[in-house]
Amino acid sequence: MKYNRCVRCELNYITEGEIYCEICKKELNGKYHYEYNNINENICPYCEKNKLEYGEEICSYCKNKKFKKKIRK
Repeated sequence: MKYNRCVRCELNYITEGEIYCEICKKELNGKYHYEYNNINENICPYCEKNKLEYGEEICSYCKNKKFKKKIRK
């Protein structure tokens, strides 16, 4: 059995004779959507989990963690 890259995304492998990978098939049918579909959403660069409020550079959780480290030193 020979594998080729998907013609559409060129990331996933498909068996010879298929046109698209399973992910591309789902996307084309409208059944697949990304978990992080809002590109403009700001996420904390340190923990990469929490959302940032307007004007923040670091989330409150990481800010508190950083503050506690400074106190211990």
